Amino acid sequence: MEVFSLPPQRLKITSEKTIQMNSLPVDRALTIYGALADRSEPRGARDRLTKFLMKRYFEGEKDEHRLTVEGLSYLGDLHREIDSRA
Repeated sequence: MEVFSLPPQRLKITSEKTIQMNSLPVDRALTIYGALADRSEPRGARDRLTKFLMKRYFEGEKDEHRLTVEGLSYLGDLHREIDSRA
């Protein structure tokens, strides 16, 4: 099974397999979005983004660059959601 590697974080999967996931798309998306949007990372954004990208990964998207782009889109949506509540 191909996985992208994540430092010490581990995910428990229902089949009781433990796999490592790479935080590279998460880190890239947060860094790029922070630079472009000139905004700080909202509370919980990293966890929410990681869950979203893990879901996309398990749905079949294995390309780290595509996952990064999907992460950027997700962060944009997240910020719009936060701004609409303010």
